[in-house]
Amino acid sequence: MTRPPAGSASQALAGRRIGLICASRQAPAAALFIEAAEGLGAQVSVLHAADVVDARAAQQDKLVRMLSRLYDVIECQDLPSTAVRHIAELVAVPVLADLGARALEAAGSHRPEPGTPAWEQGLAQVRQALLMAL
Repeated sequence: MTRPPAGSASQALAGRRIGLICASRQAPAAALFIEAAEGLGAQVSVLHAADVVDARAAQQDKLVRMLSRLYDVIECQDLPSTAVRHIAELVAVPVLADLGARALEAAGSHRPEPGTPAWEQGLAQVRQALLMAL
């Protein structure tokens, strides 16, 4: 297998770290997001939403601030909008919300199969949003 040339779109986010906060990495929106980000060369770490949201307020703030030191961007899925806003207020990195779900919705399907036109359309939308954010 040959690697694409340096600077190609498939490696545009090489060396970038993305934190994905979600309820389940197997959910279609999370799987789509992970595939899109890794397809651009990023490293994605998944954090369970309950571990972030259910922490006591002081602990949650410390955790969120630490995440901004670890990641170049944070994607929040399955979180209440108030939690996403709170995270965005505490960090100095871009905070994105529900990119995978919105891409699947725009593609006209909440559960497309990988490799289908709807899935590919969703991947393209998430990749474009990530490139714009970073």
